[in-house]
Amino acid sequence: MQKAEVSMNWLASFTVRVTETEIDTHHIISADSEQLAERGVQEMGRTWWEMLEEEVDGCCWRFPEGEVSYFSLVPLADVETRILLDLKFLDRWCVTVSQETPRICDVYGCHWSYFRR
Repeated sequence: MQKAEVSMNWLASFTVRVTETEIDTHHIISADSEQLAERGVQEMGRTWWEMLEEEVDGCCWRFPEGEVSYFSLVPLADVETRILLDLKFLDRWCVTVSQETPRICDVYGCHWSYFRR
């Protein structure tokens, strides 16, 4: 009998600052562990735009375009995930491991790098 994959869900929240404008953005992250979800969130922040200038403590990234800060990763129960997905305003990203770096794809298999801001 084959072991079933267990994927858990988290609500990841970022603050994005561009010039004098600051917005919060949220994503549902699916991964097999909290550590993998956090690695995925850090990779998303690190690659938000193309030209990373500076990374601070694995939770703040500075780019020529602006700054991205990761401020929370909240575990979601299945019912919470379903409710948020049914509202259809949050993107869902699946994080898996590809050698030493996390691989981040949407539910259709499109890689995060295609959706950089």
